[in-house]
Amino acid sequence: MEEGKKPATAAERFAATGSVLARGMGAKAEAPKAKAKPAAAVPTTSKYAGSATMTQAAPTSVLNIVSGKPVAAGEVASSAHTTSSVGPARGYAKAAGSVLPSSAPKIGPPAVAVGRAMAEGRPAVSMTGGKLATTISKKFQIVFVTSEVAPFSKTGGLGEAMDGLPIALAALGHRCMVISPRYDQYKEAWDTGCWGSVPMGGKNESVHFFHTYKQKVDYVFVDHPTFLERVNGLTGAKLYGPEWGQDFADNQARFAYFCKARREIIIAWLVVE
Repeated sequence: MEEGKKPATAAERFAATGSVLARGMGAKAEAPKAKAKPAAAVPTTSKYAGSATMTQAAPTSVLNIVSGKPVAAGEVASSAHTTSSVGPARGYAKAAGSVLPSSAPKIGPPAVAVGRAMAEGRPAVSMTGGKLATTISKKFQIVFVTSEVAPFSKTGGLGEAMDGLPIALAALGHRCMVISPRYDQYKEAWDTGCWGSVPMGGKNESVHFFHTYKQKVDYVFVDHPTFLERVNGLTGAKLYGPEWGQDFADNQARFAYFCKARREIIIAWLVVE
C-alpha cells in the first residue's frame, strides 16, 4: 500500500485475486421477469384410450398419507402422541400437561421432551438446582444452515425461528450450531483465523469464518465481500436485494457459495469433535 493512496476495498482485493463472486459486488436488482403466458388446457381424454379420462381418483391409502393424522416414523400407536389429532409433537406436549406445574410452559420443546420421557417410561420431571428438568434419551449434534438469524440479521420469520429454536434445543442438552452469512461487523463475533476454499465457476473461492458462542449455541458466520460489503450496515433491509421485494441479480451465485462454504464448516467441526 502506497502512502497517500486510499486502501483497497475487500471487493477490489477479491477482484485482484480472480474471485468469481467479485464481479457481482454492488449488483443491481434483477430485471423484472416477463409475465408467463397462460398454460394450455390439459385434455381430459386420451387419444390412446378413446373416451376414457386421463384423471383417476387417488387410492385411499395415498389420500391418507396427505390428510391423515401425522405419525412420527418409528412411533407405536400407544405412544403419548395419540392423545392429540394435530401431530406427535403437540400430542407429547399435551400428555406432559398432567405432570407439569402451572408455572411451566405447556407447549414448545420442553413440554415435548417431558411427554417423550413419559411415553418411554422414564422419569418425567425432577428438580435440579431449583429448576424443573427432564431426562433425554438421545442427544444430537444439530447444525442449522440459514440465510438469516436474529439478532444478527433478520427480515422476517426465518430469522426469528433461527434465534429461538437452536437455543431451546441447546437447553435440552443437544449441541447446536447455526451457520449464516456475515452481513455486518458483528461485535460479538471473532475472527477464527480459519480459511479454506470451495470451487466456484472453475476457480477456488476463499472461505473465511467468524465465530461466537451464546446461550449454549455456536454461531459461525461465512465472511465474504458479497455479503459484508453488499449490506454495509443495513442488515434488516438489504440481505437479498437493494430494496424490499427486489432480488440481487447474482443471488444464485451468492447463496450457492454460502451452501458450499457451510460444508467446510461442518467438516471442520466434525474433525474437532
